[in-house]
Amino acid sequence: MKIMIAIIVAALLMTGCAATETFEKVQDVYKGETLKSPGEVKIQLPPDTGKTVLTGAQGRVYFCEGYEIAIETFIGGDLQRTVKNISGYDYENITIFETVASSGLKRYEFVWTSVGAEGELVGRSVIIDDGSYHYCVSMLANSEEVGSLQSVWQEVLQTIAV
Repeated sequence: MKIMIAIIVAALLMTGCAATETFEKVQDVYKGETLKSPGEVKIQLPPDTGKTVLTGAQGRVYFCEGYEIAIETFIGGDLQRTVKNISGYDYENITIFETVASSGLKRYEFVWTSVGAEGELVGRSVIIDDGSYHYCVSMLANSEEVGSLQSVWQEVLQTIAV
């Protein structure tokens, strides 16, 4: 009888020893941010604007009398990359003025110089940042003609809307 009780006690002790696996279901509640469609840059072009000469995935370029206007759209989030794409300069090597556009979006403006086949060139750019995209308008001219173009450029850059 003692053996029988020992076997029953041993059997009862062994039944609680089996490990059970518990599985937990985890659901991803954070969805990746989907990029909205880019807006369209609206700008009042000067009367001396020629036909669009270059049209690409990022924008278009217009030739005017003595200067050109480039309208481009880049994916936002990295202002340094956008400035480098436009001017060729690193963000740290250029002075950028940040203001607010009439639409309430962030507006960045800067000037740079470069050397081209025609000599020294001066560029002036405005970037409108809506959080998803950078809408850029750049003007480029020979440094000798920039002084006479400032009023035209200022009028054009004031008309930018997204």
